[in-house]
Amino acid sequence: MKVQVAFAGRTKTLVMPKNAKVLDAIKRAGANPETVIPKRGKEIILESEALKNNDRIELIKIVSGG
Repeated sequence: MKVQVAFAGRTKTLVMPKNAKVLDAIKRAGANPETVIPKRGKEIILESEALKNNDRIELIKIVSGG
C-alpha cells in the first residue's frame, strides 16, 4: 500500500506492507517517534493505528524550551 508522509517541509510516498502501523511510517520517513505527533487530516492519531492505502499522514515536530 502507498502512504504519503509530510515531515520537515517534504512529502514522501512510502510503500508499506498491508499490516503497517503509523509508527512504521514514522520510522521509515526518518523521523524520531519521540519528537513528532502524527495527524491524519485535522485529527491527531495514535502511533498504533493501522495505516490505510493512500493515507496522508503529517508529522508535527514537538518543540520545547524555556
